[in-house]
Amino acid sequence: MEYPTPNNEIQTLPFTFLGLSGQAASLAASKTIIIPVAYDSTTSYKSGARDGPSAIIQASRHMEDYSMELRNETSLHGIYTHPQLEPRIDSPQAMIQQIQSIVGEHISMGKLVVTLGGDHSISIGSVAAYRSFYPDLSVLYFDAHADLRDQYQGSSHGHASAARRIYEQVNQLVQVGVRSMSTEEVDFIEQNQINSFMWNNHSNIVDSTHPEGFPPFRDLRPELRLDAITSRLSSSVYISIDLDVMDPSEMPSVGTPEPGGLRWHDLLEILQGISARHQIVGFDLVELAPKEGPDFASYTAARLAYTLIGYALQSQK
Repeated sequence: MEYPTPNNEIQTLPFTFLGLSGQAASLAASKTIIIPVAYDSTTSYKSGARDGPSAIIQASRHMEDYSMELRNETSLHGIYTHPQLEPRIDSPQAMIQQIQSIVGEHISMGKLVVTLGGDHSISIGSVAAYRSFYPDLSVLYFDAHADLRDQYQGSSHGHASAARRIYEQVNQLVQVGVRSMSTEEVDFIEQNQINSFMWNNHSNIVDSTHPEGFPPFRDLRPELRLDAITSRLSSSVYISIDLDVMDPSEMPSVGTPEPGGLRWHDLLEILQGISARHQIVGFDLVELAPKEGPDFASYTAARLAYTLIGYALQSQK
């Protein structure tokens, strides 16, 4: 015996962010575009970040639309899930150019573009697209690693060089959460006075309040962390988040984990503060390697993406 659903319609849950459908997930009606980029060809330790975008979307389908952080339903503004970009394996530069093109196309439509990776090299293309629309763009770069090598394993456009290529594009680059770097990167930071706030070590950044350099960033009070970051950003901010910036106890599913790191509330405090003082024009979330840890990491990444969408839209009002 068959038991028909109401109105004899089969109910399905679309494979879209939050499982949205209809107008809430349409390109025309949505303020936000999510672009999944399943690319990790420049990964040097553990691969698997190519599975990150689909894992984030899958986990998001089981989240509540209501955000307790923002006290609203960000999804009411619409979130369109773009078809997954096909990886280009001929060269990282070709993949970056493809990302730049598709991101730029949607920025021109007035959308908030969110890129889900994939390894951190995808951020180079997204930043390049935003830079053409916002000449004064600054980039807030969360990562456990400096990513400032000129080249690594023969590539100048891999994940280990992402921040270096971004620094060459924008007026201001601010790094937060760094806990690992090479001698080459130490020298580059010092020679170019890169704003790199070390999470567990003293920073080389010197100002009137810290004439001998900032102490470990995690030791500063939250309001002092925020002041230090925002004073070094322009009005238009692009945010790039490598999930390994977080403490491995809260985000174990990454390809290159580092001991220590930001906790969930550390990160949200900074993001909320940035949204109150600057316009967040776009962001990316990268380096989730779901096979490297438990399923809750994908859910945490999805929650982070959704919360930051809300902060970004709030900052643009």
